[in-house]
Amino acid sequence: MESLMENQTHARFRWANQELREFLRRIASLANGTGTLSGGDLQRVAQRLMNTTPEIGDASRGGKLNADLQDQIAEYVRNFRALQGAMAKICCVTFARHSH
Repeated sequence: MESLMENQTHARFRWANQELREFLRRIASLANGTGTLSGGDLQRVAQRLMNTTPEIGDASRGGKLNADLQDQIAEYVRNFRALQGAMAKICCVTFARHSH
């Protein structure tokens, strides 16, 4: 039973990381003026972050983490920090575009 739950947790973290990587690519193309992003896209990512981030925090405080799960958590944190930086860049680009 524990192995099944652990596999599900790994799968959720891998999926969350995959989604964040894809969203980061889309934000980079948006910042470069070569991509678009819809309100629905933002809502999906926000929903995923709200659902996954507490679980990542709980797992990272757990005492028993295997190497794969530790790697998934570390990647999620890196992706999340990159997302924060990318969103700040989008805000700056948007502000600059609207001020001209």
